[in-house]
Amino acid sequence: MKTTPAPLELSVDRTLQLPIYLQICRRFKTAIAQGHLRAGQRVPAVRALATELNLARGTVETAYRILTDEGYLQVRGAAGTVVSPALPAPAVVTAAPGRFAVAAAGALAPTPGEYHGREPEPLKLGLPALDAFPRKVWNRIAGHRLRTGEPLTMAYPDPAGYGPLRERIATYLGLSRGVTCLPEQVFVTAGYRATLELVLRSLATPDDVFWFEDPGYLQAQLFLRNAGARLQPVPVDGHGLMVEEGVRRAPDARFALVTPSHQSPLGVTLSLERRMALLDWAGKAGSWIIEDDYDSEFRYQGRPLPAL
Repeated sequence: MKTTPAPLELSVDRTLQLPIYLQICRRFKTAIAQGHLRAGQRVPAVRALATELNLARGTVETAYRILTDEGYLQVRGAAGTVVSPALPAPAVVTAAPGRFAVAAAGALAPTPGEYHGREPEPLKLGLPALDAFPRKVWNRIAGHRLRTGEPLTMAYPDPAGYGPLRERIATYLGLSRGVTCLPEQVFVTAGYRATLELVLRSLATPDDVFWFEDPGYLQAQLFLRNAGARLQPVPVDGHGLMVEEGVRRAPDARFALVTPSHQSPLGVTLSLERRMALLDWAGKAGSWIIEDDYDSEFRYQGRPLPAL
């Protein structure tokens, strides 16, 4: 049976004492143990992964050799390297999700009716370059799926989202963003607002206070206000959210809605010191952090920062 390479984007931390090749080994082992990488599934080629991580090929080759020697991977020559078919099925992992962090990585949706009846303006917040969208390729793929899809795909879908997509997202989050999660903990929504609504309905009560970045993402602010949330503005400077000011203004806030990787609209990055302070506050207060991973992968230098 023909397999395709797993869409993985590993990240490495050059500040750790653990050698990089062992970091790669550990990420692959974790993905295999949790069932994100399955027996017989292809993994990225050595050259491709080395280019992606900006590493020497020898580093990736060492990691692959160790994984092969330990029985996790199997080299098949021109057919590529795959997860060993001899591995047993992974046990069901029942690890609980993080207590204080919720990732909200949905698309930034426009206001309802904002673009109705007219062309959107260039460089509009939350919209890609629509004129560059590969319509022909998209239509060809969509047509193929409609012709070859099973009847089940036309029935009511899983409310949490398409299963294979959630598996790919969980794999990506674990290997590239540093977020260890199961496909069962991934929810595919219709966009950013739908994600916020899911969070509010699941976790919030009418009297909950939200830390909100000032300035922050306007449409999120409008949505939360319309939902009856009590917003506490917290100023932002060149290092991101001023956590100490948030603690001073509303120490018992139930939520903090933040854009740490690429603050909206200022574009600054939350410093490591303030990241740790924010997590420390949430842990002590028993509060939730809603992390909008807005534009985290669009960076001019270096790799994307890990999620909170």
